[in-house]
Amino acid sequence: LQDGIATSVWIYSSGSIAAQQLLLRHSSHGDLTPFVSGYFDPTTVGGKQMSSSYSKIRSSIESQVGVKGSTLGVVFLTDNLGEVAACGASQSVDLPILMTR
Repeated sequence: LQDGIATSVWIYSSGSIAAQQLLLRHSSHGDLTPFVSGYFDPTTVGGKQMSSSYSKIRSSIESQVGVKGSTLGVVFLTDNLGEVAACGASQSVDLPILMTR
């Protein structure tokens, strides 16, 4: 809770959920899994360049945190322009951000 606003981190990766968790458990900063609220992968919501995947993610987060509509802000960070287009087309992501590595 920061300034009266609850925040949480959710990960959507092309890697399996088990692989995501393994990577985060063994980071150079220790086990980061306690800071992650949930995980998604293509087997749970669909491909990363499919707009329906982002709708499923938002719906899942809404049901898990009990917040719906405009009171839930979803930010999506990616290095893939196709994923930015898909999440934008879904209208389920409030702020898609294209990053460079």
